[in-house]
Amino acid sequence: MRRMTRLACACGVLAVAFWQAPAARAQTGDEVQIKVLEDQFTAAFNAKDVNAIMKVYVPDQSLFAFDVVPPRQYVGATAYRKDWENFFNGFDGPIKFEISDLAIAADGNLGYSHSIQHISGMSKKG
Repeated sequence: MRRMTRLACACGVLAVAFWQAPAARAQTGDEVQIKVLEDQFTAAFNAKDVNAIMKVYVPDQSLFAFDVVPPRQYVGATAYRKDWENFFNGFDGPIKFEISDLAIAADGNLGYSHSIQHISGMSKKG
């Protein structure tokens, strides 16, 4: 029984070590740049600054974005800018955007992130 307990404890320690190891590694330069873009986006969103928001995206027709609200798919920077303008026009007063649990991965020409995002504000409909 003691042997099984020791084995279980050893496995638990190894699992924790492997689980924590990725979090301890240093971010690459690309990951830092993605974090900077996320921070710029957050500041622009809280300021309701569509011009600043659009600076974190490619500025041409190659932009392909999905959103939470219909039509859900936007092709081109012009269409996506219009979506942001419509979104902000639906709110009275300030809007607060917060991001948490941000995880970033980058390798060569591919980079991505995922996070939890919380938005609060008063819509024009109350």
